[in-house]
Amino acid sequence: MSYITEITDLFFARSRGIKILNPIDYVIIAEWEKQEIPLAIVLGSINEVCSNLHEKQVKIESIGYFQEAVKKNFKNWLQAQVEKN
Repeated sequence: MSYITEITDLFFARSRGIKILNPIDYVIIAEWEKQEIPLAIVLGSINEVCSNLHEKQVKIESIGYFQEAVKKNFKNWLQAQVEKN
């Protein structure tokens, strides 16, 4: 599966009823891929945010909702990589 497909499949599964992304969502995903953010970081961020919101009944309608979590988790991952070396 492709980077975009993996992310959209998880988003649709976790977002209660959303079945189509808007063009901006595809731009966001493409930017993550361009920045070489590992797929595991993006998927983990989506799962983390959705799990934290599970009981709050928040309706997430855009991939953009996850941008801050992806950015934070990618930054932490990069820092861990530097510390390993």
